Amino acid sequence: MTEFSPPKGVKTKLFGVSLIILASLNLMVSWRGSLEASLWQMLILGVGIAFYAVGAARGAAKSRDDTTPTPAP
Repeated sequence: MTEFSPPKGVKTKLFGVSLIILASLNLMVSWRGSLEASLWQMLILGVGIAFYAVGAARGAAKSRDDTTPTPAP
């Protein structure tokens, strides 16, 4: 049987999306409560976007490697 290997970058993108959602909810709650957005909240959002971008790049590199034709024997 063949072993299943998940595509590269999926875990990184998932972690990035969870940070983006967490930061967005935190920013919306503080905005609704008439509080100013702190640097820490913006940092979490930026790190989440960075993780998502890295995961997307790794996934694109993996799919690009898969589509390269192999030479015939």
